[in-house]
Amino acid sequence: MQSKHIFKSKSEMDENMLRLCYGDFYIIGRLWIETLKSVLVGANMALIPAVYAAAPAPEPKYPPLMKYKDLPLYQSPHYEYKDHVADKEKCPKAHTPLLQEYLLPTVKSFRRDTQVSMCQIGCGFSNAWRQLKVEMADHERNFKRYMRDPENYTIRITSVALGTVSGFYLTRQRGVPARIFGTTLGTLLAGSVSFPDESDRGFREILYRGGKVLIAMYNIFCSDDYALEERLSCREDLPSNPPPRKPQCPMK
Repeated sequence: MQSKHIFKSKSEMDENMLRLCYGDFYIIGRLWIETLKSVLVGANMALIPAVYAAAPAPEPKYPPLMKYKDLPLYQSPHYEYKDHVADKEKCPKAHTPLLQEYLLPTVKSFRRDTQVSMCQIGCGFSNAWRQLKVEMADHERNFKRYMRDPENYTIRITSVALGTVSGFYLTRQRGVPARIFGTTLGTLLAGSVSFPDESDRGFREILYRGGKVLIAMYNIFCSDDYALEERLSCREDLPSNPPPRKPQCPMK
């Protein structure tokens, strides 16, 4: 009788065996470990023992008031509670709330960092403002020195002329008194930068002459006899002291 072969060749047998054993290695390994555990130590026993922490003892409560005859013979709940309270008082953090204990260091650190940052920002702004004022003062000093330099006489005259024209231009649509006032004010403002001494003397002279004219007009219309005191000479207006003269007579 002729036997029938299941596989025609060895390569076909290997291919079918690989197809049969094909699967997820994790599932195969897990099944192998579970089978080995059941055989060796039993199905209900774990290979790695689990350790569970003991539950904390319950907090004792204050015992109710009792009569003397109701007190237990071998127990003293009131003294036990008193000892429990005394043990808690020995802890330095007994009266410190838990939330405060955990949040206070963080809040302190944040507050300290905030104060340091605000101080640095304030100091930065203060230094910047001080430096800006110093630079502005230097620029103003240099500008005045440049505008009052005798070598820049043409620029000084031009600035006074521009100030006069600007004052007249700003008051051109007003009356004649406003034009005169605006032109004079522009001249004085521009002259105070380029010619400070001359502008000061001119301003004093204008005030003095204008006051005398107003008082004279008031005396004419009101028949009064008011007068303005004569202007005292400034130290700059006085002539300089003459140099000392040499003696002409020979010494005896």
